[in-house]
Amino acid sequence: MCHLLSESVDGIFYYCMNLLIILLFLFNASHSEGVNESFASLKFMDVKGVELELEGLVICDENGDKTHDVKLKNQLTKDPTVQDVVKVLGPGYLSPISGTGGINWYFSDGSKLTTILWPKTLHTKVKLISPE
Repeated sequence: MCHLLSESVDGIFYYCMNLLIILLFLFNASHSEGVNESFASLKFMDVKGVELELEGLVICDENGDKTHDVKLKNQLTKDPTVQDVVKVLGPGYLSPISGTGGINWYFSDGSKLTTILWPKTLHTKVKLISPE
């Protein structure tokens, strides 16, 4: 009986954690103004980004939280990859408290490029999210 109770408590815990991550992701994706406000509050708290490399290329670093000029989006291909974006914009921002490992590049018009999850290769596609 105790063994079954232990398994069900573990299952409930993992279910709740996954549900929380999904809800945070959906809230983040559906509130682009909230994303920028959250991002601004992270800057206010002086939360430096994480520096990591993929296949020998630094794709995010502690200075990746800068806001880029909108005109730089025109230098990117229609379906940019992580490698394309890093070549044009430099390393992106990965919050040390990120639950998904998504890397972001922010623009002055409120839009952002994101990997949503940690990219598996430099050829992983990057998604543009426009402000509402």
